[in-house]
Amino acid sequence: MKRLLKILLLAVLCMGFAISGLACAGNDPAEPEVGIFCKKFQGDTTYTVYKYVDDGATTLNIEEAVKAKYGANAVVGRIKENSFVDNAKLTSIIVPTTVTEIDAGAFSKMRALEEITLPFIGGSANADATIMATKPAENKSVDFARTFGYIFGLEAYDYGAKITGNYGAGTQEFYIPASLIKVTISANAGYKIPAYAFAGVGQINQVVLNENITEIGEFAFNNAISVQSLEIPASVTKIHNNAFSENATLTAVTFKAESALASIGEKAFYKTGVRKITLPAVSAITVGDLAFSYCEGLTKVEKKATTTVNSGLYIFEGTE
Repeated sequence: MKRLLKILLLAVLCMGFAISGLACAGNDPAEPEVGIFCKKFQGDTTYTVYKYVDDGATTLNIEEAVKAKYGANAVVGRIKENSFVDNAKLTSIIVPTTVTEIDAGAFSKMRALEEITLPFIGGSANADATIMATKPAENKSVDFARTFGYIFGLEAYDYGAKITGNYGAGTQEFYIPASLIKVTISANAGYKIPAYAFAGVGQINQVVLNENITEIGEFAFNNAISVQSLEIPASVTKIHNNAFSENATLTAVTFKAESALASIGEKAFYKTGVRKITLPAVSAITVGDLAFSYCEGLTKVEKKATTTVNSGLYIFEGTE
């Protein structure tokens, strides 16, 4: 009998401790997990970023963060919509070149972002540099989906700057962080900047293009009024029609040494503020009609003696 009483007493004490432990856990919950969150959807071989919980950091290299959390072999292929919505801390983000898809509004309503590095503009790297080639196709970014504003969202917010972007078939109002001033395109080999990529985009003061870019699309920087200077990578072979047209604030364009540039399209620099052009030292380059026309500040055009320029009509009409 005494033994039974001892067992019952011990059981009561154990239950008391368990209840006490549960009460403590309820009063003092564990801190929520922070940082980047990914998962593999059924059939995927790469991870999708679906959430970022502020951990106090101001810079984020997505590839490094994912490998640190999910293992050295983890590869990111997609960034889901609203993954970074309302983030108020991050000032710099690097998106890895392994990413092949960024959903609409993936970086919506960010409040402090100053610079972002992207492998492509729009929803994917599969987009056309010319207008006539842009037709609906499976897995191809067309119309607004091929432009810079696509990944930032359409909803107004206190820390956002309203931009009216042009995508050829129409215009679209979107909102990017008012703090954002620099964009770097760290593309994979053979990438073409899409038609209308930055058309109408103000506020972005600096766009950096890497050496894997081969073409700059039609109207890509048309009326992108905050871009004042640009360095064209040596890998670029073609600048399409109207690529930089009607951007009076664009005053300086330089071509990197060993440029492979073969053609500059019609009205490529029409009505820009370019003051001096030094054409790259290539064997031959084709320049389209009105390519540098009505550049009121353009006073000097230089080329190497060995460079043959196949000129269109009135390429410098209206210049000083």
